Amino acid sequence: KFTKYQESINTSWPCVEQIGDVLRATVVCRGGDDVAHTGGLIVRTWKQLERTFDIREGHGRLKNRFMTAGKGNNPDHMPPDILMNAIMDLVGSMSMPVEIQIH
Repeated sequence: KFTKYQESINTSWPCVEQIGDVLRATVVCRGGDDVAHTGGLIVRTWKQLERTFDIREGHGRLKNRFMTAGKGNNPDHMPPDILMNAIMDLVGSMSMPVEIQIH
């Protein structure tokens, strides 16, 4: 992304004014062959992250792509996941944007 930003807006390293999220994480929920168990893990994971990062309107965002994954003829379709943009508030530090994906 840095190279893309550097070329497109003619800025210099480290291009920090273009960074959208400082921390990215992926959580993979696997319940074996039991789809219901995996679904339960996904819901519990979302609820834990929702509480931890205080995700709510005006303080984060949720994009649920389980319902739309694989639909239509879009060759760039995304895998089923839940994408969260949140704010990490740490005592004594500035707030930082984060992105978390649940698969």
